[in-house]
Amino acid sequence: MGKYYDVGSDVLAYIENFTGWSWVGLVVGGHDLKEITPSDFRVSTYPEVGLVRVFLYGPFVDVASSGVWEGVNPQSMRENLLTYGDPFPSVRKRELVRVGRDFRAVVWVYLEGGEAPLLLVKVTVDN
Repeated sequence: MGKYYDVGSDVLAYIENFTGWSWVGLVVGGHDLKEITPSDFRVSTYPEVGLVRVFLYGPFVDVASSGVWEGVNPQSMRENLLTYGDPFPSVRKRELVRVGRDFRAVVWVYLEGGEAPLLLVKVTVDN
């Protein structure tokens, strides 16, 4: 099970042996009803990567049964991204999701480019 992050948070992830591409997934919600968009997520990496894409799905009451969180396959997500432009072509990605106490969004960040023994990823959720 993943961790839950409140809107207004910074999330740090470390990816060991980064070999050209990876995914970082977040479950986002809040105590108050808020609207979030992909542009609310600022992603920085060290060292820098060449490509960063943010995908937003939701709202979900139960993230586990959303089809975009539990049991996902990163390789299949990448193949879908390269083929269809979306890691989950059967689930409609959103440009705006309302999150709150009972509603969550799932955010997937795709990173590509370069190689590093350790990649630091910082995702800042503005809103």
